[in-house]
Amino acid sequence: MRQTKRDNKSFIIILYIFSFFLLWEWIRPLESITDTGNSYLFVLFILMSFALYIINIRKGIDIVLKVIFILFSLHHLFYHQHLLELTWIFDFFGNLFHNLKRLFAGHWDLLSGEFRSLLFFILLWLITYLLKYWLTVRRNVFIFFLMTVMYITVLDTFTPYHGEWPIVRTIFIGFALLGVLSFKRLAEQNRLAISKNNWIRWTVPLAIIICGCTLFALVAPKANAIWPDPVPYIKAHVGKDKQNGRGSGGRGTVGYRSDDSHLGGPFKGDNTVVFRVKAPSRQYWRVETRDTYTGKGWINTENVSTNVFSSGSLASTSVTNNMVEGVKEEKAVIHFNRNNYTVVYPYGLLKIVGKSGLEKFIANIATDKVEVFSESPNKELNDYTTVYIAPQYSVKELKKPPQHGFAYPSDSLQLPDTLPQRVRDLAEKITAGKTNEYDKAKAIEKYFQMNGFVYDQKNVAVPKKNQDYVDQFLFETKRGYCDNFSTSMVALLRSVGIPSRWVKGYSGGNYVDTVDDTYKLYDITNNNAHSWVEVLFPNVGWVPFEPTVGFSNNAIFKDDESNKAVNSTSPDDEMKKNQPQKKPTEQATQQNTSTTEKFSLKAEWNKVWNYMKLHWLRFAIILLVILSAVWFIYWKRGKWLPFYLVYHYRRKNDPDTFSKAYLSLLKQLERYGIRKQNGQTLREFAKYVDTFFETNAMKQLTEHYERIIYRGRKTGVKWEETRELWENLIKKTSG
Repeated sequence: MRQTKRDNKSFIIILYIFSFFLLWEWIRPLESITDTGNSYLFVLFILMSFALYIINIRKGIDIVLKVIFILFSLHHLFYHQHLLELTWIFDFFGNLFHNLKRLFAGHWDLLSGEFRSLLFFILLWLITYLLKYWLTVRRNVFIFFLMTVMYITVLDTFTPYHGEWPIVRTIFIGFALLGVLSFKRLAEQNRLAISKNNWIRWTVPLAIIICGCTLFALVAPKANAIWPDPVPYIKAHVGKDKQNGRGSGGRGTVGYRSDDSHLGGPFKGDNTVVFRVKAPSRQYWRVETRDTYTGKGWINTENVSTNVFSSGSLASTSVTNNMVEGVKEEKAVIHFNRNNYTVVYPYGLLKIVGKSGLEKFIANIATDKVEVFSESPNKELNDYTTVYIAPQYSVKELKKPPQHGFAYPSDSLQLPDTLPQRVRDLAEKITAGKTNEYDKAKAIEKYFQMNGFVYDQKNVAVPKKNQDYVDQFLFETKRGYCDNFSTSMVALLRSVGIPSRWVKGYSGGNYVDTVDDTYKLYDITNNNAHSWVEVLFPNVGWVPFEPTVGFSNNAIFKDDESNKAVNSTSPDDEMKKNQPQKKPTEQATQQNTSTTEKFSLKAEWNKVWNYMKLHWLRFAIILLVILSAVWFIYWKRGKWLPFYLVYHYRRKNDPDTFSKAYLSLLKQLERYGIRKQNGQTLREFAKYVDTFFETNAMKQLTEHYERIIYRGRKTGVKWEETRELWENLIKKTSG
């Protein structure tokens, strides 16, 4: 009976393993065809659900565990507060309430990312429960298997997802699962025991057939497709006339656009490559700046002064030669895939060299926009090289106060009169206690990383008629993309008198390949269209800052101020160094050493604690894996413990060894399921054990044990004579 239960349990585990891999095929395409990220959390949820079904834990407990996992996952994905802070829980339930209203009102396009993820977790919960019903009650998952095949084939046909190997995996897993379930049904109908022999007789031919058919399908010649791939046709005809860009309040396509007067609203991703760069490293690619914030978006003043320069000569922009001295020049070769008339360039620009070397360029002094200068209109520039110095800025220079009489550009401090006062109050609060403009700018930049702001391209609100774009983002939604973050940072900077401006261009792009030891290839797509912030420092110039969550500033801030303070010594210090010093007492030395060690230990502990808080989910997963492994080893102790006991007692030969080994055998028999009943003598129990295992070993061992207990003849029983009987019997309990 016990053996039958174990066989059924092993059979159920095999069914759930196959079902897990089959359901995993539904999760795999999500990251490539949608904007879904961190799909491993959904896979872990499926794995946990099946594990709870295998353990057969109480329903109330498994529901609590699943809810806790879902809350942990949502916190990790969407909230930046510490897990133990209750504020994020109130934000979650508030968001849940608002999204439920949107759901029942039919505004499905306004549902937030948290709510969509919650719904997806619930969907997976229902699917795993449905699979459990199909496996344990109906004994048939053909419908789900067929749906999985159709799902992958449709994605392979109408999306960029490649379904060749997913189809192979699905067919292999699906037929194996159907075969195992067929064996289960036949065994139940014919009242056959699920023994090892019957199991092997069924699974070996099944595995050979499935592997053979799969291998034949892979190597067999295949005819060409009858119909052409519909994806290129769809891409060529759907949305051909759509305007690239964001900010209209509708659902535009991501990309660079010239009109920024009305920001807000969601947009669709677009992986179309705009240009390719061969450069030593990723750079931010500037196009132009904006100086006037209207409360809804950005426009430029009427300043149209320009400067013309030739190919190969010093360029004329406001981010030229503002770097730390002594840094070598670098080059970036740029190739546009379409006709291009505007130059993109990195920070530290020195020269722009056209393909022919005869080109001329015109730079707008107000916006830093550089275009091809020609008497003939629409002269394109698809290939050119930029010479630049990698951005490095001296923190010491950035912290210096402006020289007397230095005048900031008037438009760099402009703010609309309609800007709510609470925006200015927030800026004062963030920068309180900071004594220089650099520290204030860094405090504002850091504010967006630590106060619950979320990067989102889909669920982005559009300000109402009398609502300020920045105010809505800072105090109501805290959700948006680069335009929201960068515009808000500029408004906060200007609110405390720090000159700044809004910059447009492209982020670093996607790594493609390594050309040589110096150069790498990067593809910059429409998805890399980006906006960020520049702050004007009198002693340095315009310096980039990156407030958007998930993006990092590639500029290097060289902390030469602290280095100089550490390395420099004054004349007085030199005199003190040469003077003889009094020897401190031993007690004072020990006290100083103890204080230093305490400080060092505290600093190291703080580093470890901060690292653990930053990567808490990773540690939680590792801990969960370790605990699961320990639990599994303990759960299976009946399999490996007999062999450990055999190894343990083989090395012993004292008079008490037999008695200890016999008691260990009784415990192991109890773990196996053969328990001595109350009132049952050892001889009666030994007879039952020998009948169960079809042996006579337990009777002989029990007689020896009784002789030791009742007659006290310890020397009359030698362990070497009984060890083989004991080992043969205890090994049987590992089956």
